Amino acid sequence: MGYVNLNLIVDEAGPRPLEFTCRFGNPGFAVLAALQPAGWGDLFRRMAEGGAARFPTDAGWSVAIVLTIPPFPAAIDDAPPEADPPVFFLAEPEAAHLHHVDVRMEAGQLLARRRSGHVSIVTGTGPSVAAARDAAAARARNVVVPELRWRADIGARFEAGEGARLRALGWL
Repeated sequence: MGYVNLNLIVDEAGPRPLEFTCRFGNPGFAVLAALQPAGWGDLFRRMAEGGAARFPTDAGWSVAIVLTIPPFPAAIDDAPPEADPPVFFLAEPEAAHLHHVDVRMEAGQLLARRRSGHVSIVTGTGPSVAAARDAAAARARNVVVPELRWRADIGARFEAGEGARLRALGWL
């Protein structure tokens, strides 16, 4: 028995599966982790012991922002190490909301791997999608990497009507 992820599209015709997988998705793991106060270790223990039917969660919403540099979403298999830019923080990052993806440490300096350009994931939580997005964006602005980019519209379609539509269909 293990973690199963079923991603859906929901509309008036009902739910339609997009992906059925027995692995942790990216950045899905980060979105879920932000609302699990006991952490993944506790959930894994409960699953192994057969007690994962219920586990503690925080109320509210979670949003993840993927931080990237070029060449993301492409990849460069032979990117030289000297092409990896430094990663800095304006203030000490909140470890629970920062998930590095393809970075390395050299001589005490964190470097973003140019080979993938997939630097990190930051999360935010809040009582609304907008509040969660604002919290994630504040954490994203704390990360400084040359050529860093991310989407600022996470959750905008939900707020513009998809949320109300899902509520009307009985999904929220």
